[in-house]
Amino acid sequence: MTTRFATTDEIRKWHELLLQNPDGGNVFQTVEFSKVKATTGWKPHYIISGDIALVALEKNVPLLGKYWYVLKGPGVVNGAQIRKIAKSLHDFAKQNGVFAVKIEPEALKSSVKAKDLANLPVVKGESIQPSASTIIVDLNPEIDDVLASFSQRARRYIRKAANAGVEVTVEDATPEACKKFFELYSETAAGQFKIREYSYYQDFWQSLGEAGYGKFFFAHYEGRVVAGEYVTLFGQKAIYKDGGSVRNDKAPGASYALQWESIKWAKENGATSYDFYGSPPSDRIDDKSHPFYGIGAFKLSFMKDVTDFTSALDIVVNPAKYRLWKKLVERIVRKLSWKLKHENWY
Repeated sequence: MTTRFATTDEIRKWHELLLQNPDGGNVFQTVEFSKVKATTGWKPHYIISGDIALVALEKNVPLLGKYWYVLKGPGVVNGAQIRKIAKSLHDFAKQNGVFAVKIEPEALKSSVKAKDLANLPVVKGESIQPSASTIIVDLNPEIDDVLASFSQRARRYIRKAANAGVEVTVEDATPEACKKFFELYSETAAGQFKIREYSYYQDFWQSLGEAGYGKFFFAHYEGRVVAGEYVTLFGQKAIYKDGGSVRNDKAPGASYALQWESIKWAKENGATSYDFYGSPPSDRIDDKSHPFYGIGAFKLSFMKDVTDFTSALDIVVNPAKYRLWKKLVERIVRKLSWKLKHENWY
């Protein structure tokens, strides 16, 4: 397998090349998203490895040099494909002075065997994105059958929201919509999880929205906005990326109505899957101590099965530098990034 940097012409048609990947493409491998990451210090490299198009984001790490992060990629779907591309990426990264490459392929955990990674310079790494395990709704059936596949609880709350007059609107990522959603998102995050500065999210939501890859959904009840979400759509994959709501609001079934309307929108616009983007792994789905237990329970209302992807993998190019990275440097740069910039290093 030959790995090389993409040509200017290939980058111009990057959308089409991504759709040809075995995974059908991923919105987090697009030019538009890569430009958003460039505003936070990452340098995107557009790469062709065999017949796979991928983006490797590069940062320069003090003392160690170049580090690559292939966010939600490369677009391979099984262990044999991972084995093939990992070796080629290792050699290409070495040629370009990179000490390590983190990859996050959406290959089912069950499809990756020990033999696939044997004798490779690859180790299990930390998954940066929250969707190493997730819940995915199949949108191939007719929409009535999709609804029928939901739990009784989900169907009941969807009806309850409709009867109570909860209305859902679909909106473009205008500055006004971004601000409205960020207020909901911030309220949900308060005391629960860290979020970036508003400017990053606005850039993300608007860049994908302007490319036709994302929409806002807002739930309204008794004249007020009570919940919202941002959903991406690339190729045939829809992703429930961000969500927020007014804390302790009593709008009946609003969160269920939001999901139902976004699922219908996704199917109407060509999606064959709707990814809830994160849950506890299947072997911990009932573990109340897991940090994702609560959101996992909600998402299971729409699909009873958890999809477990293989863990992120670190391709070790320079073993000595990688050991120092994992032992000390990574922890330091991540802490400093948040402390000094209020920004996730990744």
